[in-house]
Amino acid sequence: MAEVEAALKLWDGTGGFVFTGSTAVYAGTDGEMSDETTPQVKLGASPRTDRLLNAEVGWCRLTPGWTRLTTPGFST
Repeated sequence: MAEVEAALKLWDGTGGFVFTGSTAVYAGTDGEMSDETTPQVKLGASPRTDRLLNAEVGWCRLTPGWTRLTTPGFST
């Protein structure tokens, strides 16, 4: 959340501010499709997903009513 808050402080309000989430926060496996109805990974599962989940929670708290874009996550 601190990173999102710091980025918002640097924004002068012109144009738009876009926060992109990641599908890495969803608990899908083996390349299956996931969307907002897919269960989320639980906090504590990994440092990476913890950072993403905390950033999304922070974004929602800092910018109520704004839209977030979720980008597909690829893993190998």
